[in-house]
Amino acid sequence: MIPITLIAGIVCELIIGKYDNSKRIAIAFSVAMFIDSMHSILLTKILGVEGLVKYMSSTFSPEQAAQMVAAYTNEVILIAAAVNVVLCLLAGFFGAFINNKFFEKSTQQSKLK
Repeated sequence: MIPITLIAGIVCELIIGKYDNSKRIAIAFSVAMFIDSMHSILLTKILGVEGLVKYMSSTFSPEQAAQMVAAYTNEVILIAAAVNVVLCLLAGFFGAFINNKFFEKSTQQSKLK
């Protein structure tokens, strides 16, 4: 999980550049969440049954690994990727909206009056 998180963080920082554009921050957050949410499918397809059992023997039995690999068909992966793109973009832009509404443009006065 740590290498996937590092990759997501590096890609996120490359997209953001300077922290002055909230839309770039929202897109970078969305991309990082997409990478994080799709890593299990990617690892399952790359490692296969033998790799899952070898590297994650405490988690998967050979039967469970075979069932997991068989479950990720191309159609399932496409549907998962499409849903993740939409939801990650919604989360990113909603976070930017909340940030701009309540934190970026706030003054010294409390918003909780």
